Amino acid sequence: MLTLSLDGKDISGEYVLLEVMNIQYVGPNLHLAPNTSLNDGLLTVVLVHEGEQDKITNYLSDCLAGKCDLAPFTQYQGQHLQIQGEKFDIHVDDKVLAKNSLASPDGSIVIDVSVAPRSLEFLLPKS
Repeated sequence: MLTLSLDGKDISGEYVLLEVMNIQYVGPNLHLAPNTSLNDGLLTVVLVHEGEQDKITNYLSDCLAGKCDLAPFTQYQGQHLQIQGEKFDIHVDDKVLAKNSLASPDGSIVIDVSVAPRSLEFLLPKS
């Protein structure tokens, strides 16, 4: 069980997939978050509930067959996500952070995720 709070709204549950994104695609071109914009200041939280593993299997099978539509997963958008739980690893960019490196002395894990506004600037040549 993960305790999740997105901008103060409780979205806790048993999940087999939790992806926090600020881009539309993840991994090898998986279109998980079609309503995400890089510059809107929002996170997109993509969730697959325990017992809905067939949604992942069907989506990946469709993608392999060249029929990769939008992912049929639950999505929320917000500015601040807090994740609380015990005994779970997380994947950040290209690294896995093991539960033993995340846990406090009592074994619980608390992770805060938010978007840092204006943290990336693009410099373009004059037209």
